[in-house]
Amino acid sequence: MKPTYGRVSRNGVITASWSLDHIGAFTRSVQDNAIVLEAIAGQDELDPFTLPLGKPDLTSALEHPVSGMVIGLPSNFFQTNEPAILLALESAIAVLEKLGMQWKKVTLPSYMEETFAAHRTVMRAEAAAFHQERFAEASDRYGHTMREQLELGYQTSAVDYLQAQRIRTIFRSEMMMLFDEVDVLLTPSTPYVALMATRLAARSSTDRLPMQGYRPSPFPSDSIQPPGSHCLSACNLLVHS
Repeated sequence: MKPTYGRVSRNGVITASWSLDHIGAFTRSVQDNAIVLEAIAGQDELDPFTLPLGKPDLTSALEHPVSGMVIGLPSNFFQTNEPAILLALESAIAVLEKLGMQWKKVTLPSYMEETFAAHRTVMRAEAAAFHQERFAEASDRYGHTMREQLELGYQTSAVDYLQAQRIRTIFRSEMMMLFDEVDVLLTPSTPYVALMATRLAARSSTDRLPMQGYRPSPFPSDSIQPPGSHCLSACNLLVHS
């Protein structure tokens, strides 16, 4: 579960990106997740980015009917030919249809590549700012990939960062307009099935997973963070409440 930005305190969590970080729980069921989120959500004086909202009553909300709600299936995002991924998506849609939900194709903003680039810029710059002192003292203690990303972050100019935030704001605004047509957005969480443990064990520390079709931002919710929205996995279901 990826709650609305600021719904859960980030106090005590090492920062990856101040304006992108969310705190959520992995659970075996939606009901378990509702129970956990009820416990951890709320304003925290130790995290100035938390929202001034009370504890949500999510377990009661689980009883609300979803019949008549409309699912949006983005036609220009996370396209994959993996049979297992396609089957999982079709199965999810079938379950939601049995519950009375309808679906329609929707189109995300056309400048997705620019948005992903902006996401990388913001993430790298904010991570570099957080790690600046300790990275200067002990950069050799960072892994290769992390060190590479932080070094790119230190090369980011203020102009680049502000332009990225501008693109992000425009993208958020246009994404919010989609919720005039649909209640939720549904996509796969990943274009690939999980690797077998034996294959993972055989990989060296410098091996990279296949990246074709991969996006650094798993779902537009990373960039838009609309108030009252939540992202549910394994198939990403972005819910605007």
